[in-house]
Amino acid sequence: LVVQGLELRLELPRDPADGWSLIAMSTGQSLELEDCVLTVQDGDATRPPIHEQVAMVSVQSRRSSETMIMMDPQPMMSQSTAITLERCIARGEATFVVLADETPLTVRWNQGLLVTSRRLIETSGSASDPKWFEKIDLKLNSVTAICREGLHQMRRGAGKGYQLPLDVAAEHCILATDPATPLFEFVGGPTGS
Repeated sequence: LVVQGLELRLELPRDPADGWSLIAMSTGQSLELEDCVLTVQDGDATRPPIHEQVAMVSVQSRRSSETMIMMDPQPMMSQSTAITLERCIARGEATFVVLADETPLTVRWNQGLLVTSRRLIETSGSASDPKWFEKIDLKLNSVTAICREGLHQMRRGAGKGYQLPLDVAAEHCILATDPATPLFEFVGGPTGS
């Protein structure tokens, strides 16, 4: 999907619910945003934000049909997802990218602004041991990212004993979090046998 010169906006309802996203995509797909503004509005001047687990971009693993038996779960891991942003602004009460199941991901952002009360990326670990070339690759160039809860959080989910390596490169960037909030946070150690 390629989006150029548009403003995409998600206004969340007054009743609390989880799992909202402005854009949802599957593993292996690509998203290119150029000269775009992404906005997620939760609450207003009269009411505070009430929704949890909100994403601007949600990357969902492709699932095999319930009638099909997956012989090897590893091929699901080799499908890389790519998100490219050029001169984009993202703002609001949402994490920019959420991966419920860690799969290879590349985020390249050139000239942009992110202002959120949440994070740039949230992941929850992987159920299978990743291959050496599978990673989460984050490349920022001339980006100001104000992420109150940190840049990246990996909170290991149930049954997910592994995590993909994180490779980050930031040039000419300003990265800001709340005081005493780490840029990178890894919660839950590997489950050893």
